[in-house]
Amino acid sequence: FFSILPFLLKSQGKDILQQVKSFEKYDRESFVAETGFMGKVKKELEYLYDFLQSNYIDCDKYECRRKVRLTTFIDDLDRCSKETIMSVLEAVILLLVDAPISCYLAIDTRIVVASIEDHFGEKYAKAGLDGYEFLEKIVQVPFCIPDLDKGCKMNFITKTLDSSELD
Repeated sequence: FFSILPFLLKSQGKDILQQVKSFEKYDRESFVAETGFMGKVKKELEYLYDFLQSNYIDCDKYECRRKVRLTTFIDDLDRCSKETIMSVLEAVILLLVDAPISCYLAIDTRIVVASIEDHFGEKYAKAGLDGYEFLEKIVQVPFCIPDLDKGCKMNFITKTLDSSELD
């Protein structure tokens, strides 16, 4: 634990960004011999995972002790380009598998599924698969907020305003 503590107390992001910028000066064909940027990101995530796995929270309310978990929230992914959508989904798959991290996605599945299907193209169509099946592998507990009609919205606003005091 004490060997990783210095890395946890200070973000390595600035150092990694500086190293990435220094690579721009060199005309190199390959980074195969080095771990590169993603290797450094993976290393920092391993430090974070080790920290999360080695620390506990004492919960007085339920009189128990539990491991620490990190929660990430990804919102508006459906507003991004299809390349960004796929990059984020692939990062979620690769970096968060078996990690002490919970990831919440607030997305319009129609847009994300269209991007997945466009990305994989004919390969999925030939296999009889669609983007929803790809998304099912990432999302364990899907939850959809239903659309409200005008009457429900007015009822909600009226009840909210009736129960509150306005200045």
